[in-house]
Amino acid sequence: MLMRIRKLSSAITAQLLLLTCIASSVATAAECVADSDQAQLGPAQQKIALLQRMADDSEPARRVLSSNDPIAMGALEAAKESAVAAEQALDSGCFQQAADLADGGLKAATKAFGAVSPAKPNSRAHYDELHSRTVSFMESLAEQPADKQALGEDDFIGMQRQVGRAESLAISGKYEEAAQLLLPVADRLQRRLIEILDQQTVVYEKNFAGPRDEYSYLLEQVRGYELLVRQVLEQRQPSYSSRRSFEDSSAQAIQLKEQAEALAATGQWPEALPLMEKAVLQYERVIRALGISY
Repeated sequence: MLMRIRKLSSAITAQLLLLTCIASSVATAAECVADSDQAQLGPAQQKIALLQRMADDSEPARRVLSSNDPIAMGALEAAKESAVAAEQALDSGCFQQAADLADGGLKAATKAFGAVSPAKPNSRAHYDELHSRTVSFMESLAEQPADKQALGEDDFIGMQRQVGRAESLAISGKYEEAAQLLLPVADRLQRRLIEILDQQTVVYEKNFAGPRDEYSYLLEQVRGYELLVRQVLEQRQPSYSSRRSFEDSSAQAIQLKEQAEALAATGQWPEALPLMEKAVLQYERVIRALGISY
């Protein structure tokens, strides 16, 4: 019993130390020295935007608030304070300090989310989520060119029948059985969408007329990845172990895409092309962090 109390005390002490460090950083935000390196601006902005999304309006944040766990709620509040302080530092031209404050806030948010276990979904909620995802993937695949789908009409008919059988089971209240029917369909559709996005570079790389055409293709590939990521995030968040990789890769992908678009806007296609190529690689890391393998 004494050992358990000591372990609990150690966990609380660690949380308090983290919050104390963040509070100290927030208190000195107004005293920062402006940076001359404008290259630090973009990364700081991306980290702040990510922190704001995580701390203000995300499913894990809502879970923390409904938990009434004092440690988790304190860490989440510290994350929000870090976001405010980071914005203040950014407005003062202190880009590096803004990024550091955002990093501290992201760590606090991660601590808060990890302290509160996600609620186990009931069978109806799990079925509804899986059904929505399956239908969304099916519609996305149907929008791809027919020669890229690698699925015939019989395949689509078979999947539609599978979805129909699942819906019939759900009407009867057999949600777990219905979900089991949907799982292989959702998995197959998701993998095929990833394969299409991944293989298009190989198919088209020898047919580009120049850097502008190749840049345009890569931009469409990035947009495809963004669509897939949004669809997955509507249904689930990255796991605790992969959250840092997801956050870092997302921020870098967004930054690279924006830099490439800025160059492309002025006709600097050769300069924009390698940045967009790097953005594609970062988005591939993002989808792997979400547990999508291909």
